[in-house]
Amino acid sequence: MTDPRIEAALEAAWSHTTQYAGGMSFAQYEDKSLYEANEFRRAIVAALAAADASDPLTNIKGVLWCVIITGPDEVHAVQDYATGVRKARELNEWLARNNKPDDGAPVIYALVDEWPWDEESHAKDLVRQEKEEAAMQNRREERRIAELEDRKDG
Repeated sequence: MTDPRIEAALEAAWSHTTQYAGGMSFAQYEDKSLYEANEFRRAIVAALAAADASDPLTNIKGVLWCVIITGPDEVHAVQDYATGVRKARELNEWLARNNKPDDGAPVIYALVDEWPWDEESHAKDLVRQEKEEAAMQNRREERRIAELEDRKDG
């Protein structure tokens, strides 16, 4: 799966093409002209990268970034500002879909901010998260394998 930003930008750009005006979806265009469709996709990716590079916040040197989750007041280090924006957006989208409002519950949302502690703690938190993500991926893979084996046996 590609970055949702790329897919959204691709869809937006495609809607301004003559092929789109003629009723052709991008998927149909890919089937018809794979090389040209890939060129179009590469141009969109390059345009997004250029836009990200021109963002003044991404060019600040020496700033350590994090995602702060209000409500439970969690702080998670991120590699850079762009990663923080992506992770905060993904979490907020997940919360909007899955978190049921409750009058007594705190409001939960994620935002990007500067890491409040030192470089060493930032680096340690990145390593901790990497280990947790690897463990979660292993558990998912183990469940997937078990499900496949159950289907095969059943």
